[in-house]
Amino acid sequence: MVCCEGFHPIESLFADKTRVNVIEIRELLFGGDEIVELASTMGLTLDHAEAEQLRRAVGGCISMVPDGS
Repeated sequence: MVCCEGFHPIESLFADKTRVNVIEIRELLFGGDEIVELASTMGLTLDHAEAEQLRRAVGGCISMVPDGS
């Protein structure tokens, strides 16, 4: 497994020797519906407009962050 931004040369080296699956970052980003669902599991209420605003503000990268307690 290789994780990198953009194309990695190993893709072309092994493309004809083994199966290569490329997962692009946009496939890992939360969409508005997923953000609403995540907020709900955290006991928060967001509507879809608020979720989209949050997604745009952080570039779509929503994840759990420990609060230090």
